[in-house]
Amino acid sequence: MKLSLSFLLLASSPLQTSSLWNPFSAESPAVDPSQAARANGLSLAMDGMLAEALPFFEQAVRGKPTDLGFINDLAVTHMNMGNLDEAKEVRGKGVY
Repeated sequence: MKLSLSFLLLASSPLQTSSLWNPFSAESPAVDPSQAARANGLSLAMDGMLAEALPFFEQAVRGKPTDLGFINDLAVTHMNMGNLDEAKEVRGKGVY
């Protein structure tokens, strides 16, 4: 009998949706396009698709040209593709 009463209490309690995050609500945090581009680039790079990842890293750097993480991602991708001159040029932009 205790089990059925507990079930009834849980089933009859109202669900509080106010604490749940809704990605479609007006209060949703904005997605940073540079972070999204970096995430796409990292995903592709980890799968070995460096040529496909490169434009995403370039987009991230264009969006936030002083972000050293973005600059590093772009430089390392160039280096791993054998584009050493481009890697040095990109890396030089991150030195202050």
